[in-house]
Amino acid sequence: MQRQLSRPSRPEKLRRQRAKAKAARETANKAAESAGVEPPDLEPLAADAMPRRGLARKADGTPTTKTQRNFTDPDSHLMQSGGSYLQGYNCQLAVDSDHQVIVAVGVSNQPPDVEHLEP
Repeated sequence: MQRQLSRPSRPEKLRRQRAKAKAARETANKAAESAGVEPPDLEPLAADAMPRRGLARKADGTPTTKTQRNFTDPDSHLMQSGGSYLQGYNCQLAVDSDHQVIVAVGVSNQPPDVEHLEP
């Protein structure tokens, strides 16, 4: 007789993920405290806290002749990817590798990653 394993329900899965994230935050805070440094800010960033890029404009505010607009998704931008261009976003995430939990995420329309890095 073969036993079927039941999959956890969506609320149960979310509860487990939240518990893992909380444990990872607590572990990071304890490690920082024992090292004598300020604990990291592991709270998610607000959507408006990520760097954003607007349309190319002249000094007087009028669009340049090469300005393009995506009418379906006006917040996205053209970005170079492997020699070609794509209309999209740049996603960032931070992972606690010890607990294998995503601890922070962010989405921006800035193509280079350098603006998202903190020393």
